[in-house]
Amino acid sequence: MIDNSHRNTALLVAGCFFMENLDGTIVTTAAPNIGKSLHVAPTAIGLVITCYLPRCLGGLTYTAHLISETGSRWVPITALGTASAVLLALATWHLLRARYPLITLRTLREPTFRLSQTGGFLFWLVVGSAPFLLPLLFQTVFGWSAVRSGAIVLFIFVGNIAIKPATTPLLNRFGFRRVLLGATLGLMVTVVGLGLTSATTPLVIIVVLTLFSGVARSVGLTCYSTISFADIPPEQMRDANTLAATTQQLSAGLGVAVATVALRLGGLLPGTDSPTRDYTIAFILLGLIALITVIGALRLHPRAGNSVRTRKPAEPTGPDRITSNTVTPDLTGRISPDTADRPG
Repeated sequence: MIDNSHRNTALLVAGCFFMENLDGTIVTTAAPNIGKSLHVAPTAIGLVITCYLPRCLGGLTYTAHLISETGSRWVPITALGTASAVLLALATWHLLRARYPLITLRTLREPTFRLSQTGGFLFWLVVGSAPFLLPLLFQTVFGWSAVRSGAIVLFIFVGNIAIKPATTPLLNRFGFRRVLLGATLGLMVTVVGLGLTSATTPLVIIVVLTLFSGVARSVGLTCYSTISFADIPPEQMRDANTLAATTQQLSAGLGVAVATVALRLGGLLPGTDSPTRDYTIAFILLGLIALITVIGALRLHPRAGNSVRTRKPAEPTGPDRITSNTVTPDLTGRISPDTADRPG
């Protein structure tokens, strides 16, 4: 039972996250008008949004900002990006060797936790990019007003909230692997589908794609966050929680940077100079990132996360049934004997 003190703390934290998402959404929707007022391209506002949502990896984020600038030179961009990547690699090397590191990377040895941090990171990049790219597409290419654009983007969060009550029953019924596979596939299809829309696309199709992208977003993030600590031993829980929180914050902030780079790359590719084509290529690139998460879900063990499910799978029968003398490794690599068969 949760007492009043814990309930009030939970409500306070939830309110803070709600305000962060609300304010971030408002700034994102207003990005085209902000760029117009400042006499810069709307994509240049990506740096403002990333700074507004306090994150790390500033060097890589600023590199993404420079890439979005049409007149930027590639030599300093490459130098800055390389230096930032080297510093990140050195930081990782130090964390792996330090006796008492600020962030313990050894927790990534747990397969389910490693999946949640790698696949979840990429998943967050995609879902963080869509609310930034869609208002730009709707306002600068389709010619929609900020109100109409924001109303359509709102369906992402409608789908996000609407599917929440069904997420736990889905996980208990089908398991993490199948549900996560469906969520990652759904995100990939809807992201690419949104990239193929145009101003002449029926509004209902855009709404449906946006709605189901929100559903995939919600289910996928719930899967990653729930399975994250399923096999972490108690003594490593604090370190794992610190790393998970850091990864989530970084990926959410870098989503805007990735979207900016993808949009810039779309404009650099040869072909017809069309704003619509630039956004199409950007969304397809995000779809390729989502495809990597699909591959990760396919590699997940079918019984991964069963320890946190309410409904356990049925005992195997026939030649696959485990006897009392059988010793099997669990998902974390630890060896433990299974319980003896019960008669009947």
